[in-house]
Amino acid sequence: MRQSIVNPFFILLLFQAGIAQNIKGKIIDSKTGESIPYAIIKLNGSENLVSNAEGYFNLSENNSKDETILNVSYLGFVNQQLTAGELRSLDFTIKL
Repeated sequence: MRQSIVNPFFILLLFQAGIAQNIKGKIIDSKTGESIPYAIIKLNGSENLVSNAEGYFNLSENNSKDETILNVSYLGFVNQQLTAGELRSLDFTIKL
């Protein structure tokens, strides 16, 4: 009985992990290390995102391909352009 309940649970857990390909990144100040809230992230020159109050943002599965270009800007900081592949190599942290 227990075996028949546990197997579907693990199958659903693995299925969910396979679907969830969103990337969560964070934008911080390179000098102080503090998060930058409400920064603007432009994806491939067409779609816009805004980081939340803690500096976090999410890229959807469609925008998480390595060649996706991110342009990050915030008033008073130098804009930064990088790809989603470069974001992965930076441990999902963008320093402005």
